[in-house]
Amino acid sequence: QGLVRMIDLGTVEDAKRAVGVQGWNPETFQAIGREMNVQTLLIGELKISDAKPHVNIGAALRSGSVNAEIDVVLEVQLIETSTGASLWSRTAQARTSVGYLSVGKGRAPVFNVEDPERAYGDLVDGLVAQVTRDFHVSWERRYY
Repeated sequence: QGLVRMIDLGTVEDAKRAVGVQGWNPETFQAIGREMNVQTLLIGELKISDAKPHVNIGAALRSGSVNAEIDVVLEVQLIETSTGASLWSRTAQARTSVGYLSVGKGRAPVFNVEDPERAYGDLVDGLVAQVTRDFHVSWERRYY
């Protein structure tokens, strides 16, 4: 596909501040295109939910476990700066466990907490791979 040149414009707030605008609309995209001399913008938002506990109580209240999960959604869009029109968009979502506690009569408690940096990093890498799949080289064999 040739060389794709990219400029990191920072956060949405950084980009708006650089061109002196308040809103986030087609006029903003056009101003960023003119000011930064770019034809397209790749914008995205990563949404991470608060940890949600899931509690399981065993029979006769002799055992139980608590699992904490988060939901993560990555939304991306490719915007044409000359018009402010969306050229492409994709969304990916995932759920992962970030902690676990299990207790039971006659056994030691089991406690596991994921390293947040590692857990979120792996999760975000997977989401990025999902949303950029359209840009990866792939082959398809068709029989007619």
